[in-house]
Amino acid sequence: YSMLYNKKGYLYIAGYTSSKDFPVTASAYCTKYNGGAGDAFILKLDKDLKSLAASTFLGGSGNEDDWYSAEIVMDKHGNICIAGNTASSDFPTTQDAYCSKYNGGGKDVFISIFDTDLKALLASTLFGGIANDDISRSLRIDHRSDEICIAGITFSPDFPITPGAFSRTLSGGLDGFIAKFSPDLSKLSRSTILPSGWIYGMMIHENGDIYVGGHTGSRLPTTPQAF
Repeated sequence: YSMLYNKKGYLYIAGYTSSKDFPVTASAYCTKYNGGAGDAFILKLDKDLKSLAASTFLGGSGNEDDWYSAEIVMDKHGNICIAGNTASSDFPTTQDAYCSKYNGGGKDVFISIFDTDLKALLASTLFGGIANDDISRSLRIDHRSDEICIAGITFSPDFPITPGAFSRTLSGGLDGFIAKFSPDLSKLSRSTILPSGWIYGMMIHENGDIYVGGHTGSRLPTTPQAF
């Protein structure tokens, strides 16, 4: 689960629920539980936690129930960006999304952007290959370019990697990945593999450098001057 405050003091929370009667607001993007073992949700509370300003479901007929994967950030326009995992072949995507088709396997990563009142789905894309792909609470925005950056793990032998990436070599098992998308989620700007790495967290420096952390059960690539 993940949360953030905006400048007006509203609290946003993202997570997963299996409750068909989870509290949603009348004008929300999706007011109906979509099925499966769980839907994602995003809710907005006032600064005193006295009223529910907005709340919506997000999902398809499959499962969006990985409690550890939900992550939420806000862009410079105040729009709400959420990322997580889905096993729904009908997960909602938008017209110009980078990938609107479920890729198969156990689950795909999703990234979705809502307006500040959670009334409109502004952009939404799937991401992954034919096997399991997970985001592990690693979603950030590069404020120099407004690109959306995610990190996680993949078992997919056909995982999308861009030309010139740090590594295009998959281990044949579990690998870490780092990927950047255009602000409207229509384009995969960069994508690389971190061989044999399980990425748990990520941050972006003000100069644009990306830092990730996690664990490995193998010889992860290191640099000559490393500790």
